[in-house]
Amino acid sequence: MEPAVSYSSVSKVYRDFFLRARVRTLDRFDLTIAPGETIGLIGPNGSGKSTAINLLVGLLKPSSGTVRLMGRDPREPSSRRELGYLPEENANYPFLTAHDAMWLHARVAGLSRNEARARCDELLERLGLAHARKRRAGTFSKGMGRRLGIAQALIAKPRVLVLDEPTTGLDPVGTRDVLELFASLKRDGVTMLVSSHILSEIEGVCDRVVMLDHGRILKTGTTAEMLTLRDQHQVRFAGGGPDMANELEAWLKARGAEILSSGHPTRSLADVYRELLVDHKQGDKQS
Repeated sequence: MEPAVSYSSVSKVYRDFFLRARVRTLDRFDLTIAPGETIGLIGPNGSGKSTAINLLVGLLKPSSGTVRLMGRDPREPSSRRELGYLPEENANYPFLTAHDAMWLHARVAGLSRNEARARCDELLERLGLAHARKRRAGTFSKGMGRRLGIAQALIAKPRVLVLDEPTTGLDPVGTRDVLELFASLKRDGVTMLVSSHILSEIEGVCDRVVMLDHGRILKTGTTAEMLTLRDQHQVRFAGGGPDMANELEAWLKARGAEILSSGHPTRSLADVYRELLVDHKQGDKQS
């Protein structure tokens, strides 16, 4: 099966006026992404993440090596029809309403008037912007602008989706909603390349993680391979009370195991925040 995305020994070098190499942002970068796979691209600022993305969306040309999107050069217009792209900074026209901005993207993408109308309505509803469809994008909060950018990236039902810091500006509830949307796209077979500094997002969505530094891959592997501590084992159980936990700890200690931690499991603050808001909204509806 042909890969959805491939980088083959790709380097990108920026040169000065005299054509002397000054900055190498990617150095013999190799990566293959299978159809339907979700890859997380992580690394410090200046590691080469943005360069890799800009090469894939056709904004840059590699100094050496090849980049392929669905088997074609990303700079070819035919290949871009397969692509949805969310840049790090929102690129919304402030004087257009949310609906008009979506309509513009739909028509540029080649959708018919009927297809554009249906797709705009569907995505504005799905991204929680239906109530603001007639508001100018310039009046949106940063989080609402981010939702609009995601909707625009999805307008043509792309087979490959490139997301650069996708949850910037979103509150915890909005972040969870967007991550659930990405999970549903993944189930539908959409290939995704996600770059984010919020590593918990990478953990929850991606099949594989690629860590970059100074233009080179430091490590790559499945999310489970990257996160699992092979020299430790964790047991969680419900019921039985503290006496059973104490007996289990004593049994383990008698056999030479070291108890690194013991106690009630915790959840994330984002989960608590979302649960409280959902309960509050349901209470308002019932009263």
